Amino acid sequence: MTIYLAVAVKSFQKHLTYRAANLAGIITNSFFGALYVAVYSAVFQGRATVGGLDVRDAVTYVILTQSLLMAMSAFGNRELSEAIIKGQIAADLSRPVDFYLYWAAIDLGRAAYYLIFRGVPTFVIGLILFHPRLPASLASAVGFVLCALSGMAVSFVFRFIPNCLAFWTTDARGINYLVNTLILFFAGFIVPLNFFPAGLQAVALMLPFAGLANLPVNVYLGKLSGAELARALTGEEMPYATLMYVWCNTRQPGSVIVNPRTDRIRKLVVESGTGKLRQWVDYERNIRADYEKAFGEAPGALVGIGIMTDSDNTRSTTQAWYGPVTVETAGRMK
Repeated sequence: MTIYLAVAVKSFQKHLTYRAANLAGIITNSFFGALYVAVYSAVFQGRATVGGLDVRDAVTYVILTQSLLMAMSAFGNRELSEAIIKGQIAADLSRPVDFYLYWAAIDLGRAAYYLIFRGVPTFVIGLILFHPRLPASLASAVGFVLCALSGMAVSFVFRFIPNCLAFWTTDARGINYLVNTLILFFAGFIVPLNFFPAGLQAVALMLPFAGLANLPVNVYLGKLSGAELARALTGEEMPYATLMYVWCNTRQPGSVIVNPRTDRIRKLVVESGTGKLRQWVDYERNIRADYEKAFGEAPGALVGIGIMTDSDNTRSTTQAWYGPVTVETAGRMK
């Protein structure tokens, strides 16, 4: 991965040379931010909230989305498609690197530059002029940064596809313009998704574009956290509880261990000690009965099964091999 980090750094450094263009961009973002603030101030005349946002929330939304525009490449980036059309891509294809990761590194280096040198100054100007809200909490601030980084990755992944259409056409600008329009609208850069009619909002929230603007801003404002944030990021409900089957060095089989951070994660020891190391061992468990033993209540629906080898808490190293895992209903169990 060192080579891709070096590519990202070079991409970041390349954009450092365009100081005048970046300064003009900061002024432009601040100007349009001021226009949006004026519009939203008028919208909120005579009403306290719209779509769950008050006027200060809306002002904060404007400042943050203007700060994220370039980092998320909301207006598109045709560097890849132009390289394909001009034939420069031949050099990239001949390099002993992964083509996808190479261009991901270029794009994420660019995004990091714009997040720091376009986003931060735009936000500071907005903070001075319009007094938006500060993060609802430290967790909201950290969540905002993580969501912004995730949004940059989502933006590249989606834009990579239409850019690669240039391999089959001499002009990919049309499809890229369409893609940029979809991103701007469904990400919430033009109008907050909170303002959308219920049906359109439901569609927008199912698409990945919300992660570019609407999701980071709502996390920043404290509108999304915990289970709601997990659902927004993954599209899935968080598990109500997690039962883990473990091989433990010190506890006896049948012991229940409650996670020190949350009582909704509990471990059931199925094997202990070193007596059965270096051999295949088969286990058959009644998941419902084990759950009731660990939690003292009936389980809900089973939503997922995971397998992991984890020894960091014991500060040791280990190696494990796993065979087939089957799940059967009670009536079919042997």
